[in-house]
Amino acid sequence: MATIPVPQPAPLGRSILLKYLRTQRLTDVELRKLLRDTARESQRFIASLSNAPSSQVRAAQVRLAEEQVRLWAQVEGTIRRGAGNAGQAAAELMSQFDRPYLRSIGIDPAAWQRAQVATARRGVLSYLARGVNGVPLSERVYRNRVLASGRIDAIINSGLLLGKSAREIAAEVGRFIRPDTPGGVSYAAMRLGRTELNNAFHTLSREKYEQTPWVDTVKWNLSGSHSKADICDDLATRTTFRGGGPGEYKPDGVPNKPHPHCFCYIEPVPVSEDAFVQGFLSGQYDSYLDSLMPGSTGRRIA
Repeated sequence: MATIPVPQPAPLGRSILLKYLRTQRLTDVELRKLLRDTARESQRFIASLSNAPSSQVRAAQVRLAEEQVRLWAQVEGTIRRGAGNAGQAAAELMSQFDRPYLRSIGIDPAAWQRAQVATARRGVLSYLARGVNGVPLSERVYRNRVLASGRIDAIINSGLLLGKSAREIAAEVGRFIRPDTPGGVSYAAMRLGRTELNNAFHTLSREKYEQTPWVDTVKWNLSGSHSKADICDDLATRTTFRGGGPGEYKPDGVPNKPHPHCFCYIEPVPVSEDAFVQGFLSGQYDSYLDSLMPGSTGRRIA
């Protein structure tokens, strides 16, 4: 039996977190622009009715509701694009981990990465459709839109009851939507975007590790952003299977993200050279390799 030299993959470590954060920042920028534009338009429209009777100001509520429909449709589109980028980032990282293994068996790492990215795109669509806990993205967006529209209606109704001018009401509506104001539409949109991207990146990474036959163990790493201990500290230190180290899980046992804005990350634990060679030569990897790159197992060394 031939010997296949397999250099150990370099640990991915914080490169996982940094790659995800770059993806999130791009989506944050787009969401903030949408929110700023909507806030300005809402203020202009209500303020233009400064000398109008209250009935016309109430009519503005219909216009604002329409704007909310458009805003949240754009928010959903932005999140979908961001989730796609997050899925691609996860695939690229996994390809980086796989690279030394693939070279040892004659598979082009660049072609492998392209196959991984194509698979990740399909995985993102599936994730967005099924969502977390069975709630798809479209339903999460709808719920947020209804809540935001209700809050805007309450601001207008309260302002009219208190005898505020249209300009004063416009200022309050604008503050509620603007991305530099805590709470309100901005908070809901940014929170939804970050949660969906984070969950997409985590879920697709976990599924990829489940599918990869040379990944036996996955490690949960704290992000370092925790100011005080929480459930993540438990996830990063518990022992989950016999012989496993702290924070190590079987790929099919990795937990979901436990809370919003969780920046903890998972990474695969490299298998030994002997384990990889034995698995490859015995054909354990054939179906997986052929599913991504048909015919690739014809290169097996015997």
